[in-house]
Amino acid sequence: MSQKNVIKKNINHNKGWARDLFSDVVIVENNGTKFLFLSGVSSEDPEATDLHSVTILGENDFRKQTQIAFRKIKSILAAHGATLADVVRMTGYVTDRNNMYTYFEVQGEELEGAPRPPHTFLEVSSLAVPEMLVEIEVTAIIDSSES
Repeated sequence: MSQKNVIKKNINHNKGWARDLFSDVVIVENNGTKFLFLSGVSSEDPEATDLHSVTILGENDFRKQTQIAFRKIKSILAAHGATLADVVRMTGYVTDRNNMYTYFEVQGEELEGAPRPPHTFLEVSSLAVPEMLVEIEVTAIIDSSES
């Protein structure tokens, strides 16, 4: 593969606290194919300006936080011409594995009939903000000419 055909862009949709820490999305384009790599998405308020003032939407409700995270993912994907049907890899991080069935139930609802992508589901001791209960990473692939 020739490097001159590969274009890489780092993009931030995040307006706040994480903007200077990492990119929300990396897009790699090569020969008509666009790969979208989303960083972990959670239910944090996108308007928060620093880590110490982050508010977690959905309070302590795992289902609500998961729904918010998936809706944010859908919005980010849509901004780049993709949908959840274009996702080829997903990783879910949760702070309590007892929420596994709720997680996959919400995932199924949000996929709206799209096939479930390959998935890794991990329990972690904590996430970036103590009130976060779930964080989801996705990778999607689309034809560049379609976006």
